[in-house]
Amino acid sequence: MAVNKKQFIKQMAKNGHTTQLACREYLNLALDTFYELLRDGKEIKLYGILSAELKTMPERMARNPQTGKECMVPEHKRVKIKISQTFRDKLND
Repeated sequence: MAVNKKQFIKQMAKNGHTTQLACREYLNLALDTFYELLRDGKEIKLYGILSAELKTMPERMARNPQTGKECMVPEHKRVKIKISQTFRDKLND
């Protein structure tokens, strides 16, 4: 079962013995900072957790699988996220 943002904040508040309002503000601040840094072209490295960077994907030809018709996919950006080995090890303990 997936945990949504509201449930995540509730669990965070419970674990941190603080209010959901404070947790929501901190989470929103962290996410806004994450977006801003990526938009500015900076790579984010949270050692022991993950690294993230914004990559520009070039324009390319693709094929619609339903019709078989070729179409052009425009240049776009995507986020490349790599989970650290430390994080993976903690999940497998």
